[in-house]
Amino acid sequence: MQGLLDLTHRQAVRVLEQALRTRARVEIEPSAGDWSISGYLAGREGDLLRVDLHDRGRDWPLTPLAGALCEVGMLLDGQMYRFSSCILTAEAAGAAQRVMLSAPAVVQVCNRRRYDRRSCPEAPVIQVFTQNQPGALVGTISEIGLGGLACLLPGAADEELLIDEVVRLRFELPGGDETYELSACVCLKNASQQRDDLIVGLEFCPDISGSGALGRLRQALAQEYMGRCTEGHEGHDTAEDEP
Repeated sequence: MQGLLDLTHRQAVRVLEQALRTRARVEIEPSAGDWSISGYLAGREGDLLRVDLHDRGRDWPLTPLAGALCEVGMLLDGQMYRFSSCILTAEAAGAAQRVMLSAPAVVQVCNRRRYDRRSCPEAPVIQVFTQNQPGALVGTISEIGLGGLACLLPGAADEELLIDEVVRLRFELPGGDETYELSACVCLKNASQQRDDLIVGLEFCPDISGSGALGRLRQALAQEYMGRCTEGHEGHDTAEDEP
């Protein structure tokens, strides 16, 4: 399932900077039409974003689009981002067609749960270590599966964790005798509706250290722990339910 999550201002700035460096592909959907135009994010001039359009052997009918509101989809590192904008100018003449968009106030990330997870009533304690913080963020695991987990962290962790950031995890499974230390990628952040907590979705990274910790964790989950976890809720469309 898929949902749209608002990035923080710092995250949005970081995403746009990376998109400009890599000439990210964008799809522009004008609100006044039933068609879209696509191109590459080619530059920024103050609060304007320049998009160079694909050459498909014909000119796009751009002139009527000046001043139109639009929805923009942007593909970056395999992840889809979306934002609302306005087409301020549309240049239809010349060899290279382009449009100028207003820079977005809010950028959203489309997040899809990739792995089945089940809720953990025991709420094991988890420590999350970032590259820029000397201490650990301490919380509890709410869901876990073979490919990742979801945890509850203090709300202040929102500014310390970035989407796509790689962090280190340390936790134990209830009834187990091993402390697992793994790397994971932050794939979701969302404020909890019940408490002043942050719901964080983490996807386990491939184990390149040679420790075998990820393999042992998956074996433990498959053989014992998954059977003792309660069934997770299926079919929810809220971002809170799909880390």
